[in-house]
Amino acid sequence: MNTKVQVLGRAADILNTLPAADGTPMRLRDLADSVGLHLSTTHRIVTDLVAAGFAQAHVGGRYSLGTRWTRHD
Repeated sequence: MNTKVQVLGRAADILNTLPAADGTPMRLRDLADSVGLHLSTTHRIVTDLVAAGFAQAHVGGRYSLGTRWTRHD
């Protein structure tokens, strides 16, 4: 599989697993386990999703969906 397509699938899995911004943020380790990826791979993808506004980082290495995910423009 093309690595560019593979990372998009992995990012989609992560976004579908992250709780909504108003829910309880998820620990990175739990997220990695839920999507079946190595911790380092999950961290790299989540870092990119946070930078783009699709995920939000919280205190203690926890994550939720970002505000950009719900924006409709």
